[in-house]
Amino acid sequence: MKTGFALLNQHWKEAFLVSKRQLDQEIADHTRDFKRVAQIHEREEEALRAKLAAMTQERDDMFAYARSQNRQLKAGSLNVPMVMNFLNQHQTRVVGNWPRLKTLLEHLRDHRTPPND
Repeated sequence: MKTGFALLNQHWKEAFLVSKRQLDQEIADHTRDFKRVAQIHEREEEALRAKLAAMTQERDDMFAYARSQNRQLKAGSLNVPMVMNFLNQHQTRVVGNWPRLKTLLEHLRDHRTPPND
Protein backbone atom coordinates (compact mmCIF):
# COMPACT_ATOMS: atom_id res chain seq x y z
CA MET A 1 0.00 0.00 0.00
CA LYS A 2 2.84 2.31 0.82
CA THR A 3 4.25 1.73 -2.62
CA GLY A 4 0.91 2.45 -4.28
CA PHE A 5 0.54 5.63 -2.25
CA ALA A 6 4.09 6.68 -3.14
CA LEU A 7 3.42 6.03 -6.82
CA LEU A 8 0.18 8.00 -6.74
CA ASN A 9 1.87 10.77 -4.82
CA GLN A 10 4.72 10.87 -7.35
CA HIS A 11 2.24 10.83 -10.25
CA TRP A 12 0.24 13.75 -8.85
CA LYS A 13 3.41 15.70 -8.05
CA GLU A 14 4.54 15.27 -11.65
CA ALA A 15 1.07 16.19 -12.94
CA PHE A 16 1.13 19.26 -10.69
CA LEU A 17 4.60 20.26 -11.90
CA VAL A 18 3.58 19.79 -15.55
CA SER A 19 0.46 21.91 -14.99
CA LYS A 20 2.49 24.51 -13.11
CA ARG A 21 5.07 24.69 -15.93
CA GLN A 22 2.26 25.07 -18.48
CA LEU A 23 0.65 27.85 -16.43
CA ASP A 24 4.01 29.55 -15.92
CA GLN A 25 4.66 29.33 -19.67
CA GLU A 26 1.21 30.79 -20.43
CA ILE A 27 1.82 33.59 -17.93
CA ALA A 28 5.20 34.31 -19.53
CA ASP A 29 3.61 34.27 -23.01
CA HIS A 30 0.83 36.61 -21.91
CA THR A 31 3.32 38.91 -20.20
CA ARG A 32 5.52 39.00 -23.32
CA ASP A 33 2.50 39.65 -25.56
CA PHE A 34 1.23 42.38 -23.25
CA LYS A 35 4.64 44.11 -23.18
CA ARG A 36 4.87 43.94 -26.98
CA VAL A 37 1.37 45.40 -27.39
CA ALA A 38 2.15 48.09 -24.80
CA GLN A 39 5.30 49.07 -26.72
CA ILE A 40 3.37 49.22 -29.99
CA HIS A 41 0.72 51.34 -28.28
CA GLU A 42 3.36 53.72 -26.89
CA ARG A 43 4.94 54.13 -30.34
CA GLU A 44 1.55 54.81 -31.92
CA GLU A 45 0.68 57.24 -29.14
CA GLU A 46 3.98 59.10 -29.63
CA ALA A 47 3.40 59.25 -33.39
CA LEU A 48 -0.09 60.66 -32.81
CA ARG A 49 1.29 63.22 -30.34
CA ALA A 50 3.86 64.34 -32.90
CA LYS A 51 1.16 64.57 -35.58
CA LEU A 52 -1.09 66.52 -33.21
CA ALA A 53 1.76 68.93 -32.41
CA ALA A 54 2.44 69.47 -36.11
CA MET A 55 -1.24 70.03 -36.88
CA THR A 56 -1.60 72.39 -33.90
CA GLN A 57 1.40 74.39 -35.13
CA GLU A 58 -0.06 74.47 -38.64
CA ARG A 59 -3.41 75.65 -37.25
CA ASP A 60 -1.71 78.37 -35.19
CA ASP A 61 0.27 79.46 -38.26
CA MET A 62 -2.94 79.65 -40.30
CA PHE A 63 -4.67 81.70 -37.60
CA ALA A 64 -1.67 84.05 -37.44
CA TYR A 65 -1.71 84.39 -41.23
CA ALA A 66 -5.47 85.06 -41.18
CA ARG A 67 -5.00 87.71 -38.48
CA SER A 68 -2.25 89.40 -40.49
CA GLN A 69 -4.41 89.31 -43.62
CA ASN A 70 -7.33 90.73 -41.64
CA ARG A 71 -5.12 93.53 -40.28
CA GLN A 72 -3.82 94.23 -43.77
CA LEU A 73 -7.37 94.30 -45.11
CA LYS A 74 -8.47 96.70 -42.37
CA ALA A 75 -5.41 98.87 -42.95
CA GLY A 76 -6.12 99.03 -46.65
CA SER A 77 -3.87 97.89 -49.40
CA LEU A 78 -3.05 101.44 -50.41
CA ASN A 79 -0.90 103.68 -48.23
CA VAL A 80 -2.83 106.91 -48.78
CA PRO A 81 -0.33 109.36 -47.23
CA MET A 82 2.48 107.91 -49.37
CA VAL A 83 0.36 108.18 -52.55
CA MET A 84 -0.58 111.78 -51.72
CA ASN A 85 3.07 112.63 -50.98
CA PHE A 86 4.10 111.00 -54.25
CA LEU A 87 1.51 113.00 -56.19
CA ASN A 88 2.53 116.23 -54.44
CA GLN A 89 6.24 115.60 -54.94
CA HIS A 90 8.14 118.45 -56.65
CA GLN A 91 4.91 120.37 -57.23
CA THR A 92 3.75 117.80 -59.73
CA ARG A 93 0.68 118.92 -61.60
CA VAL A 94 -1.94 116.26 -61.89
CA VAL A 95 -4.07 116.66 -64.96
CA GLY A 96 -7.69 115.79 -64.45
CA ASN A 97 -9.88 115.67 -61.41
CA TRP A 98 -7.25 116.10 -58.70
CA PRO A 99 -9.65 117.33 -55.96
CA ARG A 100 -11.86 114.28 -56.53
CA LEU A 101 -8.83 111.94 -56.34
CA LYS A 102 -7.65 113.69 -53.18
CA THR A 103 -11.10 113.33 -51.60
CA LEU A 104 -11.28 109.64 -52.54
CA LEU A 105 -7.84 109.01 -51.07
CA GLU A 106 -8.77 110.83 -47.85
CA HIS A 107 -11.95 108.76 -47.54
CA LEU A 108 -9.91 105.61 -48.11
CA ARG A 109 -7.40 106.66 -45.46
CA ASP A 110 -10.19 107.24 -42.92
CA HIS A 111 -11.95 103.96 -43.84
CA ARG A 112 -15.08 105.78 -44.94
CA THR A 113 -17.13 105.13 -48.03
CA PRO A 114 -16.56 107.75 -50.71
CA PRO A 115 -19.40 110.05 -51.72
CA ASN A 116 -21.31 109.27 -54.91
CA ASP A 117 -20.95 112.72 -56.49
